[in-house]
Amino acid sequence: MIFPALARGGTVDLPLDARRYLLGVEGEPLIVSIELLYGRRSLPQNRRLWKGYTNATKRAASLLVDDCSPSELHYALKQRSQVLTDKPLYLPNGTRIGVGRSTRSLNTARFSDYMEEVSALFAGAGIDLFPGSR
Repeated sequence: MIFPALARGGTVDLPLDARRYLLGVEGEPLIVSIELLYGRRSLPQNRRLWKGYTNATKRAASLLVDDCSPSELHYALKQRSQVLTDKPLYLPNGTRIGVGRSTRSLNTARFSDYMEEVSALFAGAGIDLFPGSR
């Protein structure tokens, strides 16, 4: 059987149909496969975003107090994003060392939301982050 589920806090929430099915196989050995329902951000999305960052750092030099690289711009934009959420950061031994924000684990839909958010921010300053893409 294949069921959609939701991962929360290290556990898996299953829909009612899946729980009913599992009651029918109680005590039986099972093989469980876990994969994302929606794929992670796509490579073309990622390339487009970084091309936009490069374009922005060139075109927005007059708006920036200091010159910055696309990587520095990416870090700054992640910190102010409403799409991204804080994720705990851990050492291999399990010690929590802080929180961070990343676009790496976003699915294609959420990554599109992030790209729109970033694009709108620059549009407010009169800069088309992705010129010629419409």
